[in-house]
Amino acid sequence: MPNLKILSTARKRTFNDAPKLSSNARHCYFLIDADTRKVINTLRTDINKVGFLMQRAYFQAKGRFFDESLFKHKDLRFAEKALGLKKPVDLAGYSMKSKTQHKNLILESFKWKAFRNRDHEDLAAHALLHVDKRKSSEDVLFALLDFCWASKVEIPSYDQFSNIVSDSFNQYENTILKRTKARLDEKMTDALLSLLSNTKNSVRFGDLKKIDQAHTQRALKKNAEILAYFRDIFFVIEPLLKELALTEEGTKYFADWVYKSSTRQITQLQNPIKQCLYLAAFVQDQFYLRQDYAVDAFLKVIRSTVNSAKGYDRKQKESMEKEEQLSSKSVLDSAKSSKQILKLALNISQDHSITYSQRNEQVINLIESYFEAENPELNEHFSKMDARLTNSQLKYSFYEYLFNSHLSLQRTLGPLLSVLVFDKNNSDSSLLEAINYYAVDGQSMSNAPVDFLKEKDRTIVFSDEQTAVISRYKTLLFIHIDAAIREKRLTLEHSYRFRANKHYLIPSDVWERDKLQFISAAKLEKYWDGKVTLHNMGRSLTQTYQRVNKGITAKQNPFVHIKKTGEWRVRGPDADYDASKYIPGMLNNQKSTLLYEILSEVDSYTGFSEAFTHRSNKGANKEINKKLINATIMSLGTNLGHNDMDKAARNISEKQLRDTEKLWLSNDNLEKANKSIVQFIQSLPLPTIFNDKNGTLHTSSDGKKVVVAVNSLLANYSYKYYGKEQGVSVNSFLDEKQSFFHVNVLTASDREAPHMMDGIVSAKHSLFREGESNHLHSTDTHGYTEAIFAGLHFLDVAFAPRIKNVHRQTLYAYEAKSLKKNSNYLIAPKNSINRKLILSHWDDILHLMASIKLGYCSASQVFKMLSSTGRSSKLYIAIKELGKLLKSHFILNYIESEELRRSIQKQLNRVELGQKLSGAVFFGRKGQLHAGTDNQIQKVMACTTLLKNTIILWNYLFLSDYYHGLNGKEERKMVLDSIASGSVIAWKHLNMHGVYDFDGKPPKSFKATLVQMQNINVNV
Repeated sequence: MPNLKILSTARKRTFNDAPKLSSNARHCYFLIDADTRKVINTLRTDINKVGFLMQRAYFQAKGRFFDESLFKHKDLRFAEKALGLKKPVDLAGYSMKSKTQHKNLILESFKWKAFRNRDHEDLAAHALLHVDKRKSSEDVLFALLDFCWASKVEIPSYDQFSNIVSDSFNQYENTILKRTKARLDEKMTDALLSLLSNTKNSVRFGDLKKIDQAHTQRALKKNAEILAYFRDIFFVIEPLLKELALTEEGTKYFADWVYKSSTRQITQLQNPIKQCLYLAAFVQDQFYLRQDYAVDAFLKVIRSTVNSAKGYDRKQKESMEKEEQLSSKSVLDSAKSSKQILKLALNISQDHSITYSQRNEQVINLIESYFEAENPELNEHFSKMDARLTNSQLKYSFYEYLFNSHLSLQRTLGPLLSVLVFDKNNSDSSLLEAINYYAVDGQSMSNAPVDFLKEKDRTIVFSDEQTAVISRYKTLLFIHIDAAIREKRLTLEHSYRFRANKHYLIPSDVWERDKLQFISAAKLEKYWDGKVTLHNMGRSLTQTYQRVNKGITAKQNPFVHIKKTGEWRVRGPDADYDASKYIPGMLNNQKSTLLYEILSEVDSYTGFSEAFTHRSNKGANKEINKKLINATIMSLGTNLGHNDMDKAARNISEKQLRDTEKLWLSNDNLEKANKSIVQFIQSLPLPTIFNDKNGTLHTSSDGKKVVVAVNSLLANYSYKYYGKEQGVSVNSFLDEKQSFFHVNVLTASDREAPHMMDGIVSAKHSLFREGESNHLHSTDTHGYTEAIFAGLHFLDVAFAPRIKNVHRQTLYAYEAKSLKKNSNYLIAPKNSINRKLILSHWDDILHLMASIKLGYCSASQVFKMLSSTGRSSKLYIAIKELGKLLKSHFILNYIESEELRRSIQKQLNRVELGQKLSGAVFFGRKGQLHAGTDNQIQKVMACTTLLKNTIILWNYLFLSDYYHGLNGKEERKMVLDSIASGSVIAWKHLNMHGVYDFDGKPPKSFKATLVQMQNINVNV
């Protein structure tokens, strides 16, 4: 089989070419230290001296050696100057023997190894770890490149990498096809092919690929029928799927071919084994997806009903407040009168000055008078108060609403509950028994399992009113199922998101067998010894307590104030000089620039359009049409939609836009395109001017609430953010060079913290290589948890959030001597971390982090599951304990360093400016999303992010030209200060209005139905 085309021709050439060194890099790489001088002095000829120095410099930059024909002229002249040579040297006489000797000397000096056959085998084994997760060929190539750097092995050529990657992919697919052929039988084949002909209820095959996002009775009933259809086929082919043992990524990779193909294309596939493999993966993917969506719908309907019941209960209580006050007053008055009468009766009965008969008569008359004068409604008030007390204890109004909704709940959720396949080995057995009873019988209470009910629930179900008892039972069953799913006491056997926790990590037996290999692949070697790692972290924390308190005592930190009560406060950073008004003023007399012109110009520099590859069958036209690509990106990214873009663009139809989106704009392609733009921004000299933090990379992320205007199970209601609409949260990631390197979508009810970690993991795989620089990441309080402090630490990222009321945070100690009771520290911890718990779960922590870093699971998925498992699993508590130590260390640094506080504030200001840019770019249809599934929403947000990055890059290119045309130092400083303050993110006037002509002709006046947005001023 031919090698895969992993990189474009231009990127392949760059990969194989000698490095392009900046002026600063030349001074570093061609620096002749004492050891290098000794080696050079042993070389006899100028040719060998120059050749050695060139090879050494290039090796430092790229980890490999190059033929002298690739040496750059500027670098040669610099090397000659560094060596003190007066005449240019001709390297034509640089012999192969000398090259080999120099190569060995250089490898030895840097303690690297030459690339041998054994290393080829190691790379092949490492590639299979990634191929099994169905990462893209490009990701696998760069994972191998990272492996070479980490192992200090000479980096091979692109062709050698290409051979290894291609062989691993071919080996994987051949293995899967062989397994399919060996296990596939006639019954399985018939079941799979029936998808293309005899679908249930005459549903078209194309409709089977879509999952209705509505949660109405009709929609959920239809979804349940289709889920049952896929379930039946799944159980027929389950032996085949177990034999294949596809990972989630592998399943989606093979299923994707079916999603992108028409029924005719699938039936015309000549290889029947491959056809059945693709269909089997499609069935598994659909079965898993539909089970997940069914649970989503179940949870959403229950939450909506419970919230309505709480609202009804609240209104009932409010409406009875006045009546309750009247009843309370009557009862109180009666109690006061009763007390006085009883007191008088007691006095009379004890008065021995009168006869017993007289006393008895007076007491009787007194009591009779009381009852005659008593409020006739008092007994009714007593009854009402008693009823309200009982109601308050048992929440009768709340349950009244729930029980009145039982028919709606049963009709809506009953069909879904009947087709879900729960994991018997990892679920609450009492609940499973009740669910099975509901599915099989569920008509009477005679044999109904009740072990899952709490005592209060049983009181409500088995009340004196025997009518509708079974309806109450079913309603409470739904409520308990909702709680059990959220707490992971009820899990699905076949699911992407609702399986038992253990299924998401590297399998335990595989971890124990290949632990060292996984640790190496995940770059966790330095954390291998838990005792040493924890001790070093703890010792550093103790020293930081000492240093910070010493500085406060010596009054070296004027920003910290200690109150008489012992509480401390730290003053926040003052705002930096804001030059954001300067740059927009530069273009007051300039015309606005059309967005498609910016896209075209940026593409000419970055070649981002090459990232869009066609996924279709043989015979399809796979030539990139940049006009359609740009139009589709604008259609989605600006939220205009294909219909309005069709009206706004010449010679582009709505069908062309939809076909382009389907065949070219996958989320993977958009991620690669964004990556190419971000990398170009990072390569520019202008954005690096203010990156003076000793090589520290500072990134940030922030969530933005977006209304969803269509049916979506991902969207939730939140009156605070969306009013009466529902919506999602879009988390954007920004680096200090002001490029948006990642975006992800989450529900409005989810905490941002674990999803933030997903973005960092993704960026570490592609943009920010581990170990290349110190990395800080900042969020606001919503992006912070103690567990995430620990998670980011294993990614070599220092978490630096802006925590609201940071002085109220609990500080922790590693050693008892740091505690407040044992020290005279002004800022001291009250509690110690549980070292024993952390160390007892150290292997589990490494197992978890290796699973996340190698792509077996997402951080958001695992941390959410661990935190929702009952009272939280011991593993999660151990991770939090480690996070408490790291959080305490950060807070102390935050107190001590004004520069850190200012840097955090500045970076978060930048990402907030970016959110304003998002609002300006995503202006169509009032900024309301018209995509329902998480995959569709992610695609739209990726397009918006790409547009933002093109705007930012265009601004940088414009400012570079503008800056070099300035003569005055003061004006140059104003430009640089503006860039540093973040105003480069969004200062260009954009024309989002008018007819888009993607052939470069002037736009004509707009007469269609677009939003009237002539020259959106994106100055924030």
